[in-house]
This record gives sequence, C-alpha cells and structure tokens, in this order.
Amino acid sequence: DLLVELFNTANPTLNVPVAAVTFNAPAANDGADAATRDTKITMTAVPGSGYKGAANLTYKRLAIDTDVVAKGTATDDEFDKGSATQISDIVALLNTRFSTNLVAGTDYTDGALPTFDGTEPGETKTFTLTILAGSLVYKGSVVLTVKAGDVDLAGRSTQMDGFTYDGPTP
Repeated sequence: DLLVELFNTANPTLNVPVAAVTFNAPAANDGADAATRDTKITMTAVPGSGYKGAANLTYKRLAIDTDVVAKGTATDDEFDKGSATQISDIVALLNTRFSTNLVAGTDYTDGALPTFDGTEPGETKTFTLTILAGSLVYKGSVVLTVKAGDVDLAGRSTQMDGFTYDGPTP
C-alpha cells in the first residue's frame, strides 16, 4: 500500500489502486541514483486492471534501526511485556509507537519472545527484530528490549514451616 502511495505521489496525474499492480522482490539499486535510492523494484500491472506494462522503480527503504527506532527517545526501543508471548505482540506496540505498519510474514518472521523466569521485578530480555529481505518498505534489524512487569505474589506458597531456634537452652 505504501509503495503504491509513493508511486502515486510521484505521479500526481495517476491514482493507481493497490489491487491493480504487483511487485517483484526488492533488490539493491546499482543505478545512477543509488546514493539516494537504495532499492529497485519492478511494479507490474495486473491484467484486466485498466493498467498495462511495468515500471522499474527506485526508492529509499527505511532502516528499522536508524530511520525509525533511533528517531525516538533513548528508551523507545524498550517495551513492557504485559501479556505478550510472541514477537508480533511487541511489534504491534512498535507499530503504535512509531506509526509503522510492520506485518508478520511480509516484513519480519514472528516467533516466541525470550523466556522470562518471572522471579525478578523489571526483568529484561532483548531480541533482534530482523526485517525480511522482501519487505517493500523496511530493511535491516534492530535490537529491542522487553521488560517484565511486577512479580505477582498471588499463587505463591503461603504455608511456611515457621522459625526454629537452635540456641542454648537454660
């Protein structure tokens, strides 16, 4: 959607709908404009869409670390774990925080978050979010920190043996 929007912005007399085109996999741009546009891709009209042919596009993809996350505050790479169990749960928070639209399977591979032992308040774990090579908008990787919340004392053992005294007897 974003790439079609970018194309339409560069061509204001057109309003190509997303469903009217397909894209091949993005590749490194080795053309004359490579210094400012790091990616090349071919956009091809879908037969019967009212459009025909193909256009070779060059543009700059966003580096997830320096163009997105680093633009925030020093702690914008930290996320509260809450009930999250999957990378996609944290990416949903990242999408909200940075107004991005990273999609599992298209832009990154989903999977389980690192395991928390649940015994230390504020326990933190890091993981690397790696953008898939076929992502049309993003590239690279970024290390994100997930912070567990408070340790829940409910459900812990409440029956204790009590104290013993091993001192001298009178």
